Amino acid sequence: MSPRLCVLALALVGCGKKVPAEFRTTIELVRPDARRVADVAAKECAAQFASGRFKVTPTSCSVNKLPGETIVPVIDSPAKGTPLESNPLVLDVTTFCNAPTSNNESCGNGLGALHDAIKGPGAGRTRRVIEGNCKSSSTDCEEVVSPSQSASDESSVDLRIVKPVAGGPPGATVEVTVILAKK
Repeated sequence: MSPRLCVLALALVGCGKKVPAEFRTTIELVRPDARRVADVAAKECAAQFASGRFKVTPTSCSVNKLPGETIVPVIDSPAKGTPLESNPLVLDVTTFCNAPTSNNESCGNGLGALHDAIKGPGAGRTRRVIEGNCKSSSTDCEEVVSPSQSASDESSVDLRIVKPVAGGPPGATVEVTVILAKK
């Protein structure tokens, strides 16, 4: 590599988006637990689709009561009881079971959040992926987004893991998002 190209490559790497320093170590520490939660969540989503609780049509998704139920129960977060629950930087863990509908659209139903702590303005926030391999149609990927799309703190990140749901509707996925912010 020529010296000019080397300097250019270093400049590009040095100026790129990076995981905020206060979360770098935490992301690497929680990633294995988040992957295990995503594996458990994929099985739980498959069970919910198989039972008929989560139903997908060409135009929508719905959550249904099963025989003998008078209300739809809250399904516990698959992150309950894991090290994510006691990590002081884990603001919350959300889980969505998604399935394709029509016209390249999808819809989803959520499992219970770990802490129900999200109160932030994330929905209108610019989405900046700073690390990862997810594409718009990925069914098995990971990415880090900063700032978080859910936490109100600008110094926050989301670790998002998407896994396929075996036994669910064709193309179904689970999306687990670990929301990291200072509390």
